Amino acid sequence: MAAVIILLSVWFVPLVDVLAIEREDSGKIIAYGRLEDGETFEIRFIHSIHKTPVIESYHLQDGQIVQDRIEYSEFAIGMPSNAEHGETFSVEDGYYSVSGMNRALDQLDIRIAQLFPEHGLTIRNQYIAFSSVAKPSSWIRLNARKISLWQMMKGANLLGRN
Repeated sequence: MAAVIILLSVWFVPLVDVLAIEREDSGKIIAYGRLEDGETFEIRFIHSIHKTPVIESYHLQDGQIVQDRIEYSEFAIGMPSNAEHGETFSVEDGYYSVSGMNRALDQLDIRIAQLFPEHGLTIRNQYIAFSSVAKPSSWIRLNARKISLWQMMKGANLLGRN
């Protein structure tokens, strides 16, 4: 009997660190990628005003998503023109960047772009278009979560492996 309880505990207790993609604010995981504390990922999109690429870099830390850096090629609405205290603003090869941001977020809500298929996530060197997990114009929520083996079986692993 004890062995059954232990086996069930291992199966249903959240132990595996992931970057979870949830459908809106439902809490329902529709996709995930295994990502340990400190591992980085990027969100790539085309800016809706100046139509140029923007790359935001993040990592997971203590159950939060932490923004580290943003890179872009045009100053426009919504783009930083300098760095905040403790951050570094630089220009290299025609791209502007702000690094050392260290901005902790409990979650990150993202509206899926309709017109730009380049809107997506790079995790462990693999690019995943957000439109492959949710419909354009809908929104998703990114969370740093622990999931159980049972949840891993139910969800779509973004990397195709565990």
